[in-house]
Amino acid sequence: MDRLERLTNLVLTLLQEGPPKTLQEIADAVPGYPPPGEARRQAFERDKRTLREQGIVVSTLPVPGPEQVGYRIRPEDFYLQDLDLTPEEQVALNLAVAAVHGGDASGRLGLWRLGAPLPEGPLPEGPLPEGPVQEGPGPGGSGPGSAGPTVAEVPLLPALPVLFSALSRRQGVRFRHGGQERRVVPAQLRFHRGWWYLVGWDVDRRAGRTYRVDRIEDQPRLEEALGPPPEGFDPEAAWTGLPWRAGQEEAVVAQLRVAAPLAPSALEDVGPSATVAEEPDGSVVLTLEVTNRAALRSWLLDFGEHAELLGPPALREELIRWLEGQAEGPTGAEPEDDGAPPGLAGSERRPGLGTGGRTAPRTDRGSRDAGSRLLRLLAVLTVLARQGRMPLRALADRFGTSPEELQADLELAACCGLPPYTPDQLMEIIVGDEEVEAHLDPALARPRRLTPAEGLALVAAGRAVAGVPGLAEDGAALAQALAKLEASLGARGVLSVDLDEPAYLPTVRRALEERQRLAVRYWVAGRDEEVAREVDPVALTSARGHWYLVAQTPGTGDLRRYRVDRILAAEPTGRPAEASAAGDLTEGAVEAEATVVQLAVDAEGRRLLEGVPALEVEERPGGGAVATLAVSGEAWLGRLLVRLGPHGRLLAPASLASLGPTTARRILQRYGKNAEKSKST
Repeated sequence: MDRLERLTNLVLTLLQEGPPKTLQEIADAVPGYPPPGEARRQAFERDKRTLREQGIVVSTLPVPGPEQVGYRIRPEDFYLQDLDLTPEEQVALNLAVAAVHGGDASGRLGLWRLGAPLPEGPLPEGPLPEGPVQEGPGPGGSGPGSAGPTVAEVPLLPALPVLFSALSRRQGVRFRHGGQERRVVPAQLRFHRGWWYLVGWDVDRRAGRTYRVDRIEDQPRLEEALGPPPEGFDPEAAWTGLPWRAGQEEAVVAQLRVAAPLAPSALEDVGPSATVAEEPDGSVVLTLEVTNRAALRSWLLDFGEHAELLGPPALREELIRWLEGQAEGPTGAEPEDDGAPPGLAGSERRPGLGTGGRTAPRTDRGSRDAGSRLLRLLAVLTVLARQGRMPLRALADRFGTSPEELQADLELAACCGLPPYTPDQLMEIIVGDEEVEAHLDPALARPRRLTPAEGLALVAAGRAVAGVPGLAEDGAALAQALAKLEASLGARGVLSVDLDEPAYLPTVRRALEERQRLAVRYWVAGRDEEVAREVDPVALTSARGHWYLVAQTPGTGDLRRYRVDRILAAEPTGRPAEASAAGDLTEGAVEAEATVVQLAVDAEGRRLLEGVPALEVEERPGGGAVATLAVSGEAWLGRLLVRLGPHGRLLAPASLASLGPTTARRILQRYGKNAEKSKST
């Protein structure tokens, strides 16, 4: 028996009016359970867990008799309660979902449950499309950005709904992270600088911890018996979203200087965590507490020769030794062992698409397990209960599946119902090759309560738009809608979305809204140079932790992408922007000036590549990979090679073999000059 059939019959049976049903009564009513014994109990517990993970609450209640425990699905736990949204609040929530791309249809399906029309056409699902991250002056437009309504990408990872469900129900979770089993009482979910984090109390380590969600190694499981965190636990104190704070090393206070062109970008990165001293030339001196030296080194070297670690002396000497090691690296010799770092030679190549680290690890559940199929089937039955009949292909398109798969599930549903499963007790569904007709219980037309994925998507979209001043057309209505939504989900204050607010974001947004041409000065990180030009804004998008302006070059129609925190100055010219016929820019192609390179990295090097979109990734044993990237400037690639150090090697093209050592020597010159200067004084 297909497990979907058993789950469907179980839901229909437990929704029946009357006293709770014991496990024996459930097994008698629902075909497919094993004979009495431990196997039956385990099968039922698996089904209960599946329903719970999909947002279907099975209540456990006392009953008379030897079993003492009965089960039911209470209508108030299954059907959606009326949130009493005003028309203005509904519109504000609709606009927020339209403005935020989560990568699947959860937000739009959630709106449908709240009363919005089911959208026409296929609902999007799956991971966000990837393109090479390139920026600034150059032909074409690629990478994040859209000329449509999307203003922010907040990818919804597969692990998030379970974590959100645990937060809403005040339950614990169990998962693997860093190669170890973790039992955690969640306190917050935070989207920060392009990554999702879980903040909570680690029960076994008896301490607050922050976990990056995409690094969870399996699908989290709910744990009911962990209890609350200790009194006085402060999630803000446990929050360590900054990479140089995400470690258990002894804390040291580091001081560094960032030159004027990149000072705004550095200030965006550190936020309020650093002490800042501005210097007359526009550079900044930052004082940071560090518990992860490798992460600080990687972040600092991304600024190249425009940043310098001033102290403490031991940390500075450690960085200089790293740079000296890279300066003496390969100078164009053919790499041995297929160019792989130690431990990677002779491994099998398997082509794959780079995801920038934003998809959760695969699990053995599969993308179409019985639980997700059940959710889709229940939503389809709601539509059919309301409309009676629909074309099969249109119905399949609405729910992101093939007509053949939906036809099979509906034919199975036609065999589901209540005991004794005679024709009058089965769901009346007639599935043809072209059309589906159904005569169903009117109760099935009622919208089911939001699933954890749908609730998460709605709250995340609302928080993303509400978090940046001026983004919401009606901020008060959106705030009221979020308050009602979070209260109904039991999720008040448990989720935040932090989008950066670079200095020139209001200027850029205003120019986009008023269709005004802008004069900008911009730092092109790929080439380490400043440029000045006039641009016509087309779209504004937050992706991978940064805001991007997609703009058209006047008179040419060329679209280019600018990271807003690298805009050094922006002023309206007083002239209107030219009309643009730009379409969707999210799926980028390799720009004409881009260079395609191949890198071999070990497991640690692969972590440094997280967030860098790849054209192709070939897996290696031990967690390593060969990554194919498109880069638009040698300066950026040189800094990446220095950051990778012994954890990566450039395979191709051979003409760039000396780029890493050359970049390391250029950065060392800055330290050498300062050293000589300090000796003379």
